[in-house]
Amino acid sequence: MTRQFASNVRMNLKPFRAAPALAGVAACVWLVAAAMPAHAFTLIQVASVSVSPTSGYPTAAFSVDGTYAPGGCPGSGALFNFFWDDTLHGIGAASLPAGAKPCDTGPIHGITPASGMNGVGSHKIIVQVINPGTGALFTNGQASTSYTIKQAPPPPSPSPKPSPRPSPKPTPKPPPSPVTHQSPSTTSSPSSAATPSSSPGQSACAATGALPPPSTGGLVDTFIAGAMVASVLPIGGIAVFGAGPLLALARRRRLLKLLGLVILVAVTLSCAPTTAPTADASPSPSPSTCTGA
Repeated sequence: MTRQFASNVRMNLKPFRAAPALAGVAACVWLVAAAMPAHAFTLIQVASVSVSPTSGYPTAAFSVDGTYAPGGCPGSGALFNFFWDDTLHGIGAASLPAGAKPCDTGPIHGITPASGMNGVGSHKIIVQVINPGTGALFTNGQASTSYTIKQAPPPPSPSPKPSPRPSPKPTPKPPPSPVTHQSPSTTSSPSSAATPSSSPGQSACAATGALPPPSTGGLVDTFIAGAMVASVLPIGGIAVFGAGPLLALARRRRLLKLLGLVILVAVTLSCAPTTAPTADASPSPSPSTCTGA
């Protein structure tokens, strides 16, 4: 029982015996690290690239930004080359001097897709960080990012131009109608000459058959002929009946009948047309007309 207790005590004390040795090792490591210069620790730099915006139309421009971090640029400087889809189609470049901090190109604007490689879809932008002195690629000096080309919108349809309004044409004036002058030969014709509406009766023709045609004279001639007949009738009455009967008749009303007979004769002789005779006047009625033939 006593031996077993002593054995357990020795086993529990072993960790405490190893602690001074571990503390001594840690102190040695700290002393060595403190004695080493700061440049003895080398930082591992890595290239990176970014694009803004990350998508656009086939001909749209964008910007790229390349870095080689952490820390500043290497002692030889750094040359950043940017490519489209592969390292054969360059789209831009930037150079930084040695020790530049940060080793960052900053946004490079106005970058466009490589000619003939701007199809719709996803594309790759690559950056390579080159040692300008040797032309070799720095360690971890290549990176890439994606860029998407979108389908370009259709061109807007042109707005229809308003059709010009036709100017009103002037209304042509009708030509003046020609003035026709009637020739003397066409002034009157036998067909257009006025014809009497009715021929005189047989009684009128019997009274005037022995007289000259009424159409051979005018109104004055007719009046003279009537006056001559009226002056001859009283003389003939005196010769036939004598002066006594005539005076008796004058005392009576038969004188009025005699005057009526004179007026009837004058009216009969005035049967000529009232219109003036013309060269184309129709001829006077023949005796056959008066006789009723």
